[in-house]
Amino acid sequence: MLRTYPPKEDNDCIDLFEVSTAEEIESSYSAYLTDESRFGQGRAEKIFFPTTEAQVCRILKDMSDKHIPVTVSGGRTGICSGAAPLGGVVVNMERMNRILDIIYEPGKKWSIWVESGVRLSELHAQAEAKEFSLSEEKIAPFISDPATYFYPPDPTEETALIGSTVASNASGARSLYYGSTRDFVLSLKVALTNGEILKIERGEHSLSDDGMFYIIDSKGKEMAFAPPAYTTPEGKSTCGFFSRPNMDIIDLFIGSEGTLGIITAVRLTLVKKPALILAGLSFFQEESHAISFVLEAKANLTPLSLEYFDTNSLGLFRSQSKEKAMLELPQKANAAIFWEAPSEEENLECIYENWEKALIRHGSSMEDTWAGMEENDWLRLKGFRHNVPESINRIIAGKKAKTPDIHKVSTDMAVPDHHLVAMMDEYKAALQGSGLRYFIFGHIGDNHLHVNIIPDNETELKKAKGIVTSLAQKAISLGGVVSAEHGIGKLKHNLLMLQYGEEGIREMARVKKALDPNLILGRGNIIPLSILDGIL
Repeated sequence: MLRTYPPKEDNDCIDLFEVSTAEEIESSYSAYLTDESRFGQGRAEKIFFPTTEAQVCRILKDMSDKHIPVTVSGGRTGICSGAAPLGGVVVNMERMNRILDIIYEPGKKWSIWVESGVRLSELHAQAEAKEFSLSEEKIAPFISDPATYFYPPDPTEETALIGSTVASNASGARSLYYGSTRDFVLSLKVALTNGEILKIERGEHSLSDDGMFYIIDSKGKEMAFAPPAYTTPEGKSTCGFFSRPNMDIIDLFIGSEGTLGIITAVRLTLVKKPALILAGLSFFQEESHAISFVLEAKANLTPLSLEYFDTNSLGLFRSQSKEKAMLELPQKANAAIFWEAPSEEENLECIYENWEKALIRHGSSMEDTWAGMEENDWLRLKGFRHNVPESINRIIAGKKAKTPDIHKVSTDMAVPDHHLVAMMDEYKAALQGSGLRYFIFGHIGDNHLHVNIIPDNETELKKAKGIVTSLAQKAISLGGVVSAEHGIGKLKHNLLMLQYGEEGIREMARVKKALDPNLILGRGNIIPLSILDGIL
């Protein structure tokens, strides 16, 4: 039985910072009303910047009692408009940014407690340098351990806050090898709208025999609910509330996009960092050869990541190269794979040879590869990876300046391993000959590619949306998901409806109602307002 408890009271000298006038919000804090989706500015009456758990709890209890909507905000790096408020107040967590503790479990692993406002970049830097603002007693054993440790999940945006990455089950290129954020969350502290804290330890709170979860607050009031009846597909997924037979309740909150509570602190697993990483960007004359190379790499090698770039993506890079005097791609290259392989000094030569043999078998070679092991080499290759989406965003920004209603249409789907080729064929069949400008790139190691379509006008925008809908239906028919990484937010309700149907979404709403009785948290995220308001 899970129990909530009142938070520890604040020190009286800690004041809650808030912005509460429309003029100040508009002039100095408007960035807190949107995210990287750029799908328009939200609106809010106040923006709170809590620094303690107690402040978060007081805000939630007060807003719930007054039926005022609350949108949780972090680094605002999401692209589904999840951080854009639809009125009410914003609670931004960036000032809750302390490293709280580092723990060693004998015979197991190091783990670290952090507040939700710690940035990924800060955690990575401090873990690798072993420089935490903790007592000598706590930090000394970690420093004396000769190994270097790190936190593996690697979402593209290192400015993201830890709490936000947990709330969205963020992943990244290296999820192929390490898994997504969910796989590294050992404990959570969550502020609920009753003004109390729920502390969850992984492995301690699975479904009861009657298929229900039970939570009791400090006054004896019970919250009882069953998870949604659907089963979240295997593999990479950020598709609504997680639900599997015999699930752990901690996984319900991971990926819930700020709709069930506010994550205040997280305990995360740290793992040993590879001594060396061999990285390469390999070029292929045929896109089919690049895909067959990926299949062999996954079957016979040990990649940290595998990233794909189609011929249109390479064409985009070539145009950028001419403008910025960047590196030139091989003229005959029509596809590329960025790959990373973990290594040790003693087996580096063997690993290099194995990757080279695989490349040769699929029409490429190390001579057709930009490869390296030094940090500068890796940064150059990573720069190539990020150049493609950044260039696409610049193009669409230029179009929006002329036609504000135009926006990029993109996919975030993934399918099981054995259906990767079928899904790739579906992408091509849907897009070739469509007359639309498109790019296919991304996490092919997880069978999770991004199709980005750039429409020129309203007619093309409508056509692009229709294509994405048909692609989502195909992914679902192959046992996949409509969102593998970016989440649902306020922009993908139609795709989530395809995934789970209206009844599945209503089941999510009932879970939310049990934990957030006045339905104030994250309004518009995951669950459409039409369904949410129907259960009030």
